[in-house]
Amino acid sequence: MDTTYRHLSSSPTLFNYLDDTANAQSALQEVVEKSRQANALGDAFSSFNSELKGDQIDAYLEKIERGETSLKGNTIANYLDFNRQKLASALSDLAAKLGISDDTKLTLSQGKLSVDSSDGEPALDKTASRLQQYLEKDTKLSSLIKQTSRLSQFNEWSEATSFATTLKGEGVEEATIQSFLKNARPPVTSDNTLLFNQNEVIFSSDGKTSALVEAFKKQYNQP
Repeated sequence: MDTTYRHLSSSPTLFNYLDDTANAQSALQEVVEKSRQANALGDAFSSFNSELKGDQIDAYLEKIERGETSLKGNTIANYLDFNRQKLASALSDLAAKLGISDDTKLTLSQGKLSVDSSDGEPALDKTASRLQQYLEKDTKLSSLIKQTSRLSQFNEWSEATSFATTLKGEGVEEATIQSFLKNARPPVTSDNTLLFNQNEVIFSSDGKTSALVEAFKKQYNQP
C-alpha cells in the first residue's frame, strides 16, 4: 500500500472532532502554535540573512558570543534542524535523479560551492561534473546548502560560548576559558564540507564542539 495513503487513512478527519470538543481544541491549538513558531522563525531567519550580507561570519560569531544576535542558541539549533531536514530530502532526491549511490563530498569555501573530484575515475568524474552543473543552475538548492552549512557552524559556536559561560560561572580561570574558545573557533571559521548520500547529510563542522568539550573535561577532570 502506498505510504502516503496509509498516513492519510490513519490521520484524524473532521468526523473525529465533531463530538470531541477537547480533541478539536487541542488540534486547533497545535496548528496555531506551529503557525506562531513558523512566523517567529521566519522573522529570525530574515534578520539572520540580512545580518550576513557581505559574508561577515567573524562579526556574526562575535555577536553570538555577546548574545546580540537575532538568532539565539535554541533558535539556531531549531533552524538548523529545519534546514537539515529539507536539505536531506532535496539531496536524496537529487542523488536518485543523478544515480549517485556513493558518498559525495562538497566543499564550501569563500561562499563558493564545489564538488570534490573522484581522483580520476571517468564515470565518477562525469557524475561529479553533472552534479556541479546542476548545483550551479539550481540556485535555490545551492543557497540552502550554504545557509545550512553556516547554521551548522554557528550552532557549534553557540554551544562553545554556552559552555564557556558555564565554565565562567564555575569560577574557571579566564585564560583557560579563552584557550577553549580559541580551539573552538577554527572549525567554525574554516572551509566547511558536506558529505551526502541518499540516506544522510553530514557537515564537517557537525559535532566539533562536543568533541572539544569532552576533551576539555577529560583534561581538567570535569564531570
